[in-house]
Amino acid sequence: MKRSFWCVTKEITGKELKYCFEKAAEVLIAHREELNMLNVFPVPDGDTGSNMSMAMIEAVNRLEKLDTDDLTAVAGAIKTGTLMGARGNSGVILSQIFHGFINSVKNKKSLRVKDFIEALDEGRKSAYRAVMKPVEGTILTEIRLLAANTKKNFKGDEDFELFFRDAVSISMDIVQKTQNMLPKLKAAGVVDAGAKGLAYIMKGFYEGISGKMEEIPIHIKETKRKKEPEKGIAILKEPLKFKYCTEIMVKDDIKNITEEEIRTKIGEFGDSIVIVKAEGIIKVHVHTNHPGAVIEEGVKWGELLKTKIDNMAVQHERVILTENEERKKYGIIVVSAGKGFRRIFEDLGADRVINGGQTMNPSIADLKEALDKIRADTVFIFPNNENIIMSAEQLSKIENSKKIIVVPTCNVQEGIAALVAFDKKLELNDLLENMKNMYKSIKTIAVTYAIRDSKIAGTSVKKGDVVSFIGRKFFGKGKDINDVAYNTVSAVYSNNFEILSIYYGKDVAPDKAKQLKKRVQEKYPAMEVEIYDGGQPHYYYLIALE
Repeated sequence: MKRSFWCVTKEITGKELKYCFEKAAEVLIAHREELNMLNVFPVPDGDTGSNMSMAMIEAVNRLEKLDTDDLTAVAGAIKTGTLMGARGNSGVILSQIFHGFINSVKNKKSLRVKDFIEALDEGRKSAYRAVMKPVEGTILTEIRLLAANTKKNFKGDEDFELFFRDAVSISMDIVQKTQNMLPKLKAAGVVDAGAKGLAYIMKGFYEGISGKMEEIPIHIKETKRKKEPEKGIAILKEPLKFKYCTEIMVKDDIKNITEEEIRTKIGEFGDSIVIVKAEGIIKVHVHTNHPGAVIEEGVKWGELLKTKIDNMAVQHERVILTENEERKKYGIIVVSAGKGFRRIFEDLGADRVINGGQTMNPSIADLKEALDKIRADTVFIFPNNENIIMSAEQLSKIENSKKIIVVPTCNVQEGIAALVAFDKKLELNDLLENMKNMYKSIKTIAVTYAIRDSKIAGTSVKKGDVVSFIGRKFFGKGKDINDVAYNTVSAVYSNNFEILSIYYGKDVAPDKAKQLKKRVQEKYPAMEVEIYDGGQPHYYYLIALE
């Protein structure tokens, strides 16, 4: 979308705020993988860049749907979008920064630098309120020092371009300091990913206001997590005349073509037609049986920028049974990755299993979607990941239709242990205590691989090394996954343990897992050893001792 550069930058309206936010999203997304790699442990579970990007993308999607540049409307889209798109701790904290920021500006017609600085401080307050135990050297430090230093440097009626240039310099300086604020960052030789992500957002605001790029990107796409099929039945409904909901967006290279001419041509392919021709862009929405023909027609007008095709027949024919289900006392939502784990959790009574975990944290909107499909008075959410707990807790604060209880399980092994102890006949307090006692009593092991050369707890590891963790604590490294797993189990074992469960990942052959079982069983004949196909990505083995 071509932006018209404004000459006076002492004041920004909703239009400029929208442009700057979209530019900030573009800059953040361009550095998404860099941020993902800034992981304290050099293992393939870094997702800060993805989580922050998803919050921004959802807000951009809502901004694109606005038919006004009114600052209140723009602010509302940013506030709601970042919240519903938030994934993981970094995404939720970012959404809370914007929550406070937007609450400070939403009733204004335009913003001056003084307003922006005050809004940053409100963002700081909101973010710190959202975190039970704030940790310095993180995105929280970034927003706190950014708000304080921009306020300190404010000299009056400033120009926004100069303000954002100063803010970027401040932000990047804070990022470098985070490495010395947290010992684990210093030991890993990295800066905080969340703090750097916020710095990139400020960089995007600067580029947006200064006009460094003539175009605001409209091709930002969310990498969608794979959704597992719903439990439901297919019911024959009235047949659809047109099967595909098709949307295209192209550059308006043929300037003399009119909306009516476009409407007439697209009308040959279907109905439910919506045409928008503005700001050098043509957007088309149509229900059709020939989406390819619509795309081919669009290419004649200009460069194809974006397409979206949904099969309405699939949506139309599938009717989920939730509306007919009898309302029950308790419902269960579980977050887990891998088809094997999905089956295990469903067998243990989970109503909804959201596909997610390391590197693919579900958003608050994903959790809300699962919640809405459960007819129960009280719904338990098992995040099974430390980085998802905050999103679940945030949903519990904004949801009024059901009581939500977040069981703070940090991995799938703990989630399984908690559900084994789930007895719906118990009173609520007794049930929670029963589950907590169970999942807190187990020892968990994770075996994965290093994605870069690094030092973990003083041990040098090379890219590709097999590494293991006991809980969140690094244990050891090696070259063979079974050797590393076996040595880690041996270090944890005591006579108190009776059962060892081995869940092997999608990259491990069943025979390899059986060899590990045999080896452990031979050394500890009194312990019951079982193997399960978890199908999880990134982790060769996830192991539980109980």
